[in-house]
Amino acid sequence: MEEERCRWESLTLGVLAFVLGWASLLAQIVLIRELTVTFYDFELFLGICLGLWLFWVGVGAFSTGLWVDGARISSSMVALSLGIAGSLVPVAVFAARLIHGKVSWITFPGVFAYGSLVLGPPCVAFGIAYGFAAKLLSSQGKPDGSGGVRVYALESLGGLVAGVGFGLLMVPRWGLFRIAWLVCLVCGVTAFAAAFFSAGRRRSGRLWALAATAALLGTWFTVEWTGLAKRVDRASTELRWAKYYHHVYSKSSRYSDVEVLERRDSGARLFAVNHVVMWSEDGGYYHNEQIVHFTLAALPDPRNIVLIGGGVGGSLVEALKHPLERASYVEIDPVVVDVAKRFFRQQTAAGFSDPRTRIWNEDGRRFLRRYEDRFDAVLVDFGDPYVAQMARLYSREFFQEVFRALRSPGILTIQLFPGTDRDWFGRDETWEATKGIEDLNRSIYKTLASVFPTVWAIPGHYDFLLACKGPVPLPDAETVLRRLEARGVQTNTFNEVYVRGVLDEEYRKQKTDYLLDSGTVALHSDWKPVLLRYDADYWGQRWYGKMLVLLRWAWRLQLWHVGVALGLLALWGWTVGKRGGSPRAFRGMLVVAVGLAGFWLMAMELLVLYQYSVQHGVLFSVFGVLFAFLLGGLGLGNLVGMRAFRDNSVDGGGFFWALPSLSLVMLLAFELLGRLDLGEWQAGCLAAAFLGACGFSVGRIFARAVWNYNSGTDSATLLYASDLAGGAAASMVVMVVALPSMGFAQCLVALVAVGACTCWMLNRSAR
Repeated sequence: MEEERCRWESLTLGVLAFVLGWASLLAQIVLIRELTVTFYDFELFLGICLGLWLFWVGVGAFSTGLWVDGARISSSMVALSLGIAGSLVPVAVFAARLIHGKVSWITFPGVFAYGSLVLGPPCVAFGIAYGFAAKLLSSQGKPDGSGGVRVYALESLGGLVAGVGFGLLMVPRWGLFRIAWLVCLVCGVTAFAAAFFSAGRRRSGRLWALAATAALLGTWFTVEWTGLAKRVDRASTELRWAKYYHHVYSKSSRYSDVEVLERRDSGARLFAVNHVVMWSEDGGYYHNEQIVHFTLAALPDPRNIVLIGGGVGGSLVEALKHPLERASYVEIDPVVVDVAKRFFRQQTAAGFSDPRTRIWNEDGRRFLRRYEDRFDAVLVDFGDPYVAQMARLYSREFFQEVFRALRSPGILTIQLFPGTDRDWFGRDETWEATKGIEDLNRSIYKTLASVFPTVWAIPGHYDFLLACKGPVPLPDAETVLRRLEARGVQTNTFNEVYVRGVLDEEYRKQKTDYLLDSGTVALHSDWKPVLLRYDADYWGQRWYGKMLVLLRWAWRLQLWHVGVALGLLALWGWTVGKRGGSPRAFRGMLVVAVGLAGFWLMAMELLVLYQYSVQHGVLFSVFGVLFAFLLGGLGLGNLVGMRAFRDNSVDGGGFFWALPSLSLVMLLAFELLGRLDLGEWQAGCLAAAFLGACGFSVGRIFARAVWNYNSGTDSATLLYASDLAGGAAASMVVMVVALPSMGFAQCLVALVAVGACTCWMLNRSAR
């Protein structure tokens, strides 16, 4: 009877660990998505939020391993902590949206404070659940930490299921709040079911657990059937925009979240993608008329053009006022077009229904790669390059793709940030550009001039650049106005006074001459995205100057700095081994090695995601799938590693050198894959397989470290916390500091060294 009870207890713990991984990954994706929107969706804040998640989970796991006696833990405690964690997820989503609606300006310290406020409670609860499960399993078996490895493995496999389900099933059908509500339900049902089985012969305990499970399931079906979940989601979304807007409509797709808002004061509608306002009815035509008519009036006879983005706001309608033969509107997300047709008919009907229009639902870069000497103009009416998915449309590689697709003297048009003395609304007052924004604009200009022989800078509502494939002079105001009149183009604000004022030579030089002083800025490329650095510099100066000092110091990072740091670590490890250090010193070396492995794995994941977004421009749904395969490999590596080391079937020393080898493989593979131009799913499968291999390697390392540590039930939780700490450090460093400073290739070279140091220290500690 006792043996059967232990078997049921072990099975219950396994299910709890699996659900823990499933729920924690979904909660991570949902909450980090909500917080990055709250904090303006920048790459810097994505890294901070991901780092905070890993940090607080590590705090929960470490505190449990440090202070809780495994002999006093039961499966009911694991179930309770899992249920609490799940119930906190929708609360955290609600809190993130409330912060976005109530706080209009958040400084860097505020990001850490509000991020910890939202992420801290559920993350600590998830970490405590892991710590309880690891200690309980270890106390039931051998005191070698194998219970913690098993929990880690099952948690990772649960994450695999969650990531695939999120990317392929949940995102296209449910919003983020409903996914959070599902996490709450599953965690609650699992917790009560575990309590049911752990009640043993106690009939009253089983009845209470069964009744609670039935009540929770009944609540779920009632909420879904009555539509209450949708109404709560809508109400919480209304809170996000409550300060200035009414929420009209929202819809999620595998690419983005699309929303329609309405101003409280004027009733004008706005269009938002991923919770960033892209266009408004009461001012967007200024920008649309400027970017379109300057471009097309500069050409004597434009016939075939491409518009990447901007169709929702009316740029397509403005372009079709010219006698074109074909206008190709490229928008990767079909939901954007559908919502625009439904809510912005006045701005879009004439454009989308015109027989000259062809709508392409694919990535703009992939679209242009298919053509050569085909188009008269390419207009990029897209957001500012503050994240990698947008910065890819300002890189040297993209400009080269456009150059090949244009026929001489074709024009590429892209916008810049507001000029040196205009605010966000184009007014010549109060606002002065910072060094970061000027460097960003200079970098774009310098990158564009490295590809196109002729580049003009035009001031206006937004400064923008016209790049010509042929040596064509900038048309004067008379030529522009004459061509518009000859083509019968009617405009609102793009009138004679405006055109003459903007094209006045003295005025134009005054506003744009700073772009020519570009000697100190770097070219922006897919392999070294310096615009992420310049944009972070801009926001750092506007928000928190002391943090900017730290960032500018960190941006001096070079490859030899990494080498020196790793060399010092290796010297310490060599000294410990040479002098026959104490067991505590060797265990400290293991903790450092696992932290480096966590850093390596998170850095590899971020670099794979970056390259995938550069090639295909989509991450929202794919992120879950790729992360799922990484976790699946991690879980499998843990199980295989622990079994191998426990049975003494392999030494495994040589296998761990896979970390530096995988870094080199990635360096070569992405150069090759970029030339092959694989499709989205083909590249996704390869990226998933690669991340699975990375996860498997680190899983083996974690199992080996737990086996070497050999200090009872505390080892797994301590090493788990170290692993998460390394991942947190990588999430805050790689995308914001290392990648813009060193570039993609040097980052991978640095990871070769990190992987080699990790493996060397791990083998060195195996006495």
